Amino acid sequence: MPPSTLSAEETVKVHGFKSPRQFTKLSPTVSHADLGTVGRLHGMEAGDRMLKNWRVMILIFPLAFLSLLLYSLPSTKTLQTTQDPTVTNASVPAPLAGLHCDCEGGRPTIGGETASVCSGRATVRGGGQRVVSYSLFGSKEPAGRAPSEYEGLLPRLCLDVEVQYPGWVIRFYTDYKPEIPEQRKWMCEIQCNHSHVDFCLVDRLPVLGDVASTQEDGTTWRFLPGMDPLVDVFLSRDTDALVIDREREAVREWLDSDSMVHAMRDHPNHWGYILAGKTACSPEIHRRTSNLKPINISGMWGAKTFMDRSLMGNLTAEMLWKTQLNRGWSYDQAILRKVLWPATNRRMLMHDSYFCTKPEYEGPKYRPFPTRREKGDFVAIGPRTEGASEKLGKCPVECRPKNHQDWEYC
Repeated sequence: MPPSTLSAEETVKVHGFKSPRQFTKLSPTVSHADLGTVGRLHGMEAGDRMLKNWRVMILIFPLAFLSLLLYSLPSTKTLQTTQDPTVTNASVPAPLAGLHCDCEGGRPTIGGETASVCSGRATVRGGGQRVVSYSLFGSKEPAGRAPSEYEGLLPRLCLDVEVQYPGWVIRFYTDYKPEIPEQRKWMCEIQCNHSHVDFCLVDRLPVLGDVASTQEDGTTWRFLPGMDPLVDVFLSRDTDALVIDREREAVREWLDSDSMVHAMRDHPNHWGYILAGKTACSPEIHRRTSNLKPINISGMWGAKTFMDRSLMGNLTAEMLWKTQLNRGWSYDQAILRKVLWPATNRRMLMHDSYFCTKPEYEGPKYRPFPTRREKGDFVAIGPRTEGASEKLGKCPVECRPKNHQDWEYC
């Protein structure tokens, strides 16, 4: 039977029309009465659907409200962390461990799934970080803080790094504690005034926990970015060494190279395979060079961890926890000599002003510093190197740039 011979009610049932408009497309001669029938039937079906929908919504709304209420409540661990600042690291979620200052507002920020080995603040910065890493320790000092020649230079370092290495982050691996009011105030003043600064509290580091109890020599803490999955490049430096243009240009040349590790020697007292950072030269060297005043041989190395994260992570762990050496003068430098040098010297770029031809230092790719020395400056100069500039001798010809053999004090 053609559709036009069906009644409006029968047509709706046969064809399942959902509205009068659909019905009129099939039956253009439909009467107003037929349209009314279709509309009535459509309204009844719509009403039935709405009634069913409301029943479902009545069941869903209480469940949704209950879920939202439960989600908004902080966890027990979060409450404990917020209320008790002395809580042990074992009960603190890893991304929350670290210094949180009033200027940052609210709760400590929780980072992503991959945690930094510094702090929650460092984790939030995400991957691809370039870091200048320092150690700052004072728990064994009478005042419980680092001597003024170290601590006093930090505000200037924050400014210098921002200028010399724009976009880089400073990390201070420290045993200072936010539970001690004066230490917290001092750290927060720096962290609040410098957005590129992170304090890494070594007794509560994310992932690693209390590093201070497993590695007492604080000079090695600054090596920890070597095992941080969020760090691509890091420099290990001393808190009493200034950041000068000469250093920046050497680092820039290394960054443009295919070498994974970088090191520098820029003074006749810069003996050592890789300079870690201590005051004075070794007694043996001092006897052989009695005319040289002991000076600071600052942290002067770095690594592109992204080139071989597995290797750098293993070497960092080996330097901090798996190598047994006698504690004594320049422990960190001895660790670098024993672990890092043999594993990476063939993948190292060395800027060297004085010892580039010494056979005992064979291995790295040697380059002269790309800029001429000015006003007696040298890499690692600082407040404790007074008088050291007077001891700068002429550079060996082999250590001068090929196109600048006239740079006697290269």
